[in-house]
Formats: sequence, structure tokens, C-alpha cells
Amino acid sequence: MKIIFTKREKNATMSVSSTSDRKDHFFLSFGENGSTTTTLNQIRELKRATTVDYVYRDHLRISVFDLYFRKSLFGGEFTVFADLEEVIRFIPDCEQDFLDYLSKLDSSSITLYAIKEGSVEFPRVPLIRVEGPMILCQLFETTLLCLVNFASLIATNATRHRLAVGEDKVMLGFGLRRAQGPDGAMSASRYSYLGGADGTSNVLAHCFFGIPIRGTHAHSFIANYSSPDELLDATIKDTQNNYRDKLGFTAITSELVAFVAYARTFPNGIVAMVDTYDTLSSGVPNFICVAFLTHQWGST
Repeated sequence: MKIIFTKREKNATMSVSSTSDRKDHFFLSFGENGSTTTTLNQIRELKRATTVDYVYRDHLRISVFDLYFRKSLFGGEFTVFADLEEVIRFIPDCEQDFLDYLSKLDSSSITLYAIKEGSVEFPRVPLIRVEGPMILCQLFETTLLCLVNFASLIATNATRHRLAVGEDKVMLGFGLRRAQGPDGAMSASRYSYLGGADGTSNVLAHCFFGIPIRGTHAHSFIANYSSPDELLDATIKDTQNNYRDKLGFTAITSELVAFVAYARTFPNGIVAMVDTYDTLSSGVPNFICVAFLTHQWGST
């Protein structure tokens, strides 16, 4: 298989070429993944590939398939292309014992053209072009769409968030609990980082992909505290109330105690959840007090 990285291609045609030596054009509207094999496919592709007349008439005709999107995601103006790495891994992995006659096929005759992963692209511009025997191009169709669609959606969403918050803010991915299963969680963490997130709370994504790991505490951690007497370090029991009195804050004491306990253990770059009880009346004021306190300790 040859892989060619291309500049943005501008002219896409929706019809089959009519030249005598034509190459027909068809348009397809994390770490290594063990699920990405040729059986990750739709049955229609296999039925088409095993139709007798088709096999003997068209299966080796050289064809070109372009993968692109018709409309930008989220009603926006662009999409961030993602998951080219997994596409490149997948194509050489065409199992040679797939079906009887497919056992004689391999991907050495396939040429893959692609733009750089992470590029910002626009509707109807090919992201990937697959050129080779018709039967192989068709067998790759569903899998490539599966690989690129979700990854590009997540990367684009992260980029839109990055544009909204600005370059000077820290933006983290905390979506593991709501992800579409374990594979979806790993893909979402990976492509959120590609799209502009500064880090992830997903420990496994950190281990596999080297994404910087950041996180916070649980609401149950906050609810587990009730009074300053529960702070083991007696030197900070009075200090945390002094800042609140000076600033004129009236907030939930137990929440402040929990923040102080957490900050004492993880003083640098603390990320606190301020919405356990009341975000503006308690969480934010208490966090401001802890920020002053950690500064007093010489933390960052």
C-alpha cells in the first residue's frame, strides 16, 4: 500500500468519469484498536463482494473513492479531520482468509491519499482518497467512514470549545463517564486532545497516548466533610476562616473545609468542583479563599 499526503483538493465531481481509460469516482457520504478489522463492516459490502457476476466483471477494475462530508458539524463552518492513523493501520490488515477468493487479495495495490490529520477542512473536500481495485475500495468504505466520522466529530467539537474559551485558558476533557462505552471513551479523550484540549481525566488515555492527565475531586468527597475539626493539620484550621471573613463571604463551611483538605494534599494547579451545593453563593467564594491560602503556602 502506498500512502500519499496531499494538499487540499478543490475539485470534486459527483458523476462517473466518461473517459475511455476512466477511473470511476465514488463518494463516501486510539492506539491500535483490535476491533478495526475487515469484519468491522456492513453485510451489504460482503454481499456485493461475493456476487458472482460482479466478481468476474468488475472486482479488479481500478477505482477511486473519496471520503468527505456534506455539511460542517454543529452548524459550523469547518470540520477537523481525525483518525488517519487508524485508517493507515486498518488497510494493510485486510485478512487474507476473509472469503475463498478474497484470500488471494491484499492491499499492495491500494494507494491512499490523505490530508494531514488535524487539518481544518470544509464540506465536499476529500479528506481521504482510496485508489485501487474496485472490490478492495468497496470493502474499505464502511470501515473508513466508521473510523473518521466519530473521531472528526469529537476533534471538531473540541476545537469549537477551544475557540470559545480562547488560547489562554486551560481546557480539559472530563467526559469519560458519559462516553459511548470504553472504546468511545478512549477515542473521545484522544481526539479531544487533538482538537485542542490541554489534558484529560482519563487515566487509561494518559497511559496509552501520553495525553497530560488532570482531574479534580468528587462531589462525595465534598459531602464527606462537616467541620474544621476534621482537618488533621491544626495550623490551617483558623487560617481558612480568616480569608473568608476578610472577604465578607458567607458560604458553606463544610465545603471550604473539604477544599482546604484537598488543596493541602494537591496544592499545585488545584482544580476544584464548585457546584456541589451552590456555585455562586458558596463554591466560588470558597475556592477563592483556598486560592489565597495556597498562594500563602507558596503553591502555584
